[in-house]
This record gives sequence, C-alpha cells and structure tokens, in this order.
Amino acid sequence: MKKQKPRNYFTYYYKIGKKIKHGGMTDDLERREKEHQQKWPRGHIFQVGYRKTKKGAERWENIYKNFVFLLATKPSQFSSISTH
Repeated sequence: MKKQKPRNYFTYYYKIGKKIKHGGMTDDLERREKEHQQKWPRGHIFQVGYRKTKKGAERWENIYKNFVFLLATKPSQFSSISTH
C-alpha cells in the first residue's frame, strides 16, 4: 500500500468584514494571521476546505490567484457572479 503524503498545509482567505483581502496557503494559520494583521489590523483568517498536501495547497493557491487576476483584468466576464 502506498504511503500517503502528509497534509500539513491550509488554504485560507484573509478577510476584513465580508471583503477578501488575500488568499493563500500556509502551514500555520495563527502565525499567518498575525503577519497579515500587521498590514490589515482588523482582519481575520478563514480556513478554506481541509488540510492539504503542499502540492494540493499550491494548486489551490495558483487557481485562486489566476481567478483574482482575471477578475481584475476582465471584470465584465464575471459581472453575473455574486461574491456575497
């Protein structure tokens, strides 16, 4: 039986109120939240999904960042998507 890779990574959104300011991956949610609070003091981190392998977390982060880029550069293509 093949040994499973460790699932030591979290994917997250960093939000202020209902607005997502950042999304990414980390192996320590508490530490990462404190780091983001230096820039955005009123915000909080929210875990997205379950723990992931490093490769799985990197895949999620790339998809998230590509989506954010598309929203910023081609907003008309996403005008019918609600973010609330």
